[in-house]
Amino acid sequence: MLAVLGVSRGMKQTRARLQDLLYSTRDSEQGAASIRQLLREIRLALDSGRDALLTGPGWVGLDEHQIAVDLTSRSGPDGRPLEFASDLDIPDPEFEDWLRDTRAYYENRPPPAGTAETGGPPRLMVEPVTANDPDVALFLDMLLMEASVRASDITPLIVMQPGGSVPEAPADVVLRARAARMGDRIMLSVSLCHARGGTTIWGRNFQIDSGGDRMQAHLCATDISLAVLKAVEAADILEQARRFPLSDIFSYSQPRLMLADDALMHSYDRLRPAIALALRAFIRNTLLIERLVPDPATTFAEAQEFSRRALEMAPNNATVLAVGAIIASYGNHKETEYRLVRQAVRADPLNPLAMFAHSQVLSDIERHSDAAAVASDGMNNSLSALSPATWLLRRSVASFRHGDLVTAQRFFSATHELAPENRPALRFLAALKYHAGDYQGARQALLKLKQIEPDFTLDLMASDGYPADSLREAGLLGITRSGLI
Repeated sequence: MLAVLGVSRGMKQTRARLQDLLYSTRDSEQGAASIRQLLREIRLALDSGRDALLTGPGWVGLDEHQIAVDLTSRSGPDGRPLEFASDLDIPDPEFEDWLRDTRAYYENRPPPAGTAETGGPPRLMVEPVTANDPDVALFLDMLLMEASVRASDITPLIVMQPGGSVPEAPADVVLRARAARMGDRIMLSVSLCHARGGTTIWGRNFQIDSGGDRMQAHLCATDISLAVLKAVEAADILEQARRFPLSDIFSYSQPRLMLADDALMHSYDRLRPAIALALRAFIRNTLLIERLVPDPATTFAEAQEFSRRALEMAPNNATVLAVGAIIASYGNHKETEYRLVRQAVRADPLNPLAMFAHSQVLSDIERHSDAAAVASDGMNNSLSALSPATWLLRRSVASFRHGDLVTAQRFFSATHELAPENRPALRFLAALKYHAGDYQGARQALLKLKQIEPDFTLDLMASDGYPADSLREAGLLGITRSGLI
């Protein structure tokens, strides 16, 4: 069970899946009882660290703040590398299938995070479109360039074209497209391939009105941007070097955030420093909001400095401007925030961080209905798939500030389901459930918050220094006098 949990996403797995893997030959009740017994044995073995084993409705997990998984290759007595989990022998056909697949995956696994050599930012080669009409080819060349540049505004990605000057290293991913005009429609087939191995990582067909529907083309470019970002991560796996942990930038786990910060610090070069600095500032904003740093003043000063330097380097970049606005919002510099948001949205209205900052500034100036509408648009943006919990949280706060507590609670619950380590969602959930008379639900939310925020107390929540201003302004801090925990 520990092996399965340790390599599962977020170190969490459903009970049903564990039961299938470990006790597939037993009936349902017997298998469930065996899982419960196994969990009991693990807790006993963990002794004083038993709270590192997490359980929730239908799932089991390990606390990423207390548990680290070491996937460093080990050598056997003969000096040859051992297989993944080489000493496990579980007589269950489902587990045997899982173990075989997992061993195949880790047979040539990348070095552990933080130890791999980095080759600088990933590189994308955009090939010219093959088309039966020169006007269509030109239009779609521009669309693919828009897609790749939008992706490079979110991650330090170097965009290359055939015949251009190649910056020191060959491409990692190749973006190809074929198109044909058919009546009043343009049929577009796009693929992303691993440059050296030739493996197709992603492919999709699009239909675009040949009349020039700009928004339709922009949305198509956004879909391709998301695919580019995912393809870069997939190429890293194929190259056996996890150089750029994009998903970690938008996580809420301190170890993952620090891993992303380290990768950004070491992997960018002179070609994309502004994006890397902006994302490092964004990471510090998350660390501050989640109370994951011992010295908030120092962390905020770092965020401001990184944002300032990024703005000096790329004053018209939507991502850089949006992060600057987010940092200004944390510092309560509303005029600066509003100015930077306007510039970010003007630079690229579909940039996900620009949309996020736009919704946030609308909340800050108490245009709550508009903030919720922009957050909804952001959730429907393809690039929101990079961090759905971030968008759910923004939508939740916008609804809460608008006074729609029922909708807010629904979205906060969804945020918690996607990101159980997110602390603001639990703070709001606890207060909203208590306000609604669901004292048991409020207590459960407080206990979960205590689990991931060890110094948490109701007295701390009531204090001025605790990040609960929205709850305080709404008069919903009655929970701090409840004595529920």
